[in-house]
Amino acid sequence: MKPLSTAVATLAVLIAPALASPMATTTNAATATAADIPDGPAATALDPGPASLTIRVTNKAGVDLTTYQSPLQQTGIIRNGAVAVNYYPQKWNGSIAINSHKYFAPIGDESLIEASYDDKDAAFAVVDVDISYVDGFSYPIMCYCAANGAYLSGCDKKLWTLGNKCPSNNGKATCVNPKRKVDLDNVTPDPFFAPCKGLAYT
Repeated sequence: MKPLSTAVATLAVLIAPALASPMATTTNAATATAADIPDGPAATALDPGPASLTIRVTNKAGVDLTTYQSPLQQTGIIRNGAVAVNYYPQKWNGSIAINSHKYFAPIGDESLIEASYDDKDAAFAVVDVDISYVDGFSYPIMCYCAANGAYLSGCDKKLWTLGNKCPSNNGKATCVNPKRKVDLDNVTPDPFFAPCKGLAYT
């Protein structure tokens, strides 16, 4: 995961349309790509950060989305164009799964926002965040630092539309990653997931 200075403990997450996903119907795509956005700040010795981490999730998918938060085991809906604001205390670590609003129960194959805000490797709480398609892919997700717009993690490529066949379409708006249980240090992504290699975990 990429460390973020605790001087800025607010993340902005954009979810772009999946387009050719079975449930996506419109095309309000985010236009920025990783190449267009400056690198985020490196972690430095700073005063301890705020008491909580704020993650703002903006739905630009063109459809309503469902979320599942782990380990809280909470589900929710983010309406098309809406912003969900989540607050997490220090020592929290978990994930937010994203899928079509038609699938409330977590499937286990969704695109994930993975983050933590703890002090296990530092003298004070540090933010780590990544976007993961290791289990599967539903919608493209990009993560930025809310203070300066710096790119942190994620891939906005609409994998459903790039011509590579989903190796295992589960019929619930997600593509199962066939290499999810393979050693992540040595795996070559499946062709469907390969366009996001190095931007999101694949």
